[in-house]
Amino acid sequence: MRNRKFAVGQECRELLQQAAEKRVPMTLTRRVDNTWQVYKTQFLAIQGNRLLFSEPIPDENVCPMELASGQVVAIAFKKGYNKCLFTTRVVGQEQYELESGELVPGMKVFAPQQIEKIQRRTYNRAEVPESEEVLVTMTRENGKSWQGKLFNLSAGGIGVVVTNDQQPELGENEIHQVSFKPMADQRPIEVEVRFRHADMIEGTDRVMLGFQLLGLEATEEGRQVIRRIGRIVSVYERKNELGKHQDLRR
Repeated sequence: MRNRKFAVGQECRELLQQAAEKRVPMTLTRRVDNTWQVYKTQFLAIQGNRLLFSEPIPDENVCPMELASGQVVAIAFKKGYNKCLFTTRVVGQEQYELESGELVPGMKVFAPQQIEKIQRRTYNRAEVPESEEVLVTMTRENGKSWQGKLFNLSAGGIGVVVTNDQQPELGENEIHQVSFKPMADQRPIEVEVRFRHADMIEGTDRVMLGFQLLGLEATEEGRQVIRRIGRIVSVYERKNELGKHQDLRR
């Protein structure tokens, strides 16, 4: 539990009440057929030990969500300088009446006993320092692999660089398993990612491929990876800042 921050008891309750009052947007993640699926929703109300969310909307080309009582889902939302995470179980569907009198479909879940708070800067992209060269192995769902170099990193995603002539053909939202050692003396980070975009790096023959990290909020193991990435991001930022100071002295 060292270096972890949780909202429990009254603080947890107040955090949920504030989120409901402000209709805070959230990300909902669930595991389906060995793949992580991501949805957008928002707080609607807190009712005793239950929370009511708006009907989850698929993120990109994800199938519409079929609610099942007892299904485990992970919730993430922003509050101040923190990103708040918790897991819960679905109670079922329920209509919610807005202030206008309109009835909208909603999803009811159990209120959590605690909410983990992770600094939002963990989700800021940090470029890999010039002193580090991090090889990334990407494995497709069909088992075929290709490699690139890590360009940037955050708890939300990674950028992988390849030369233009080595750029693989990637389908929209294509899923990969990724493995890389962010520092030479560390064990690999192995996570599931989804392809989001490809951008040419101006003035070079290189392409930066952007991937979204999936499912980390949903498990204790994944949240450990988030915290680990946060520490690595801080190291990368310090090294980059030191490199800028050294350049100025030359």
